[in-house]
Amino acid sequence: MQVIDRLVNMTVPHDEEATDSPRVQGRAPRAVWILSGMVGLEGLGLVIAGIVQTIGAFVEDHAMPVGAIMIMSLLYVGYGAWLLGSARSLIRGSLWPRALILLTQIFLVVISVQLAGSWGWGMAAWPIVYGALVAVLLFSQPVQSHLLRANGLAERR
Repeated sequence: MQVIDRLVNMTVPHDEEATDSPRVQGRAPRAVWILSGMVGLEGLGLVIAGIVQTIGAFVEDHAMPVGAIMIMSLLYVGYGAWLLGSARSLIRGSLWPRALILLTQIFLVVISVQLAGSWGWGMAAWPIVYGALVAVLLFSQPVQSHLLRANGLAERR
């Protein structure tokens, strides 16, 4: 029974100064919470799209092989989970999510511009504005200050 408890809990005592993940003293600014929420919403959307696509592969007619649909679904779910993790890590002050978040917004804007021909610009404008807003928030002063403070880096003025 003790073995099961150890496997379930898997807590190892560690020195607070020896951790690789930054710890933020105090509460993150509102801009960080908004940004994390927006990125988390994108991640959740991808996870849901992957699940819906998986279900659709078995209950609807489709032109692609089921294996290809399953691989795409797995990519959606994995990328969505990665975005959800980056949203959580952003609140904690980690620096690594910045590149993933920025690249995701670039993809969102580029794909929306390409789909504007079939969607119409009225519909394509929403993801473009959303991606631009996330990118602006990512480089905003409160978010950058939060990340620098969490990692013990001095702010440049």
